[in-house]
Amino acid sequence: MKISALFAVPLLLGLFLVGSAQTPNLVPLEQTLRESRGKKRVLLIAAPNAAQADFKTQKALLAAHPQELADRDFLVLEVLYD
Repeated sequence: MKISALFAVPLLLGLFLVGSAQTPNLVPLEQTLRESRGKKRVLLIAAPNAAQADFKTQKALLAAHPQELADRDFLVLEVLYD
């Protein structure tokens, strides 16, 4: 399973790969979790596809609070699965 990082907090908050002209950088989930251990609080947003209503709602809710996520050292990751 591969993941696409929505944003890395506190780096560039509010910078989303969705809508970006660039292709997302795919990294194995296991590697990302291992590298984040003890450094970030990882929050996974998962859905079978990006068109899911709940998936979109969760992303919008999180996007509205970038400073709060940064203050708490969150790394939010988008996980799409089959």
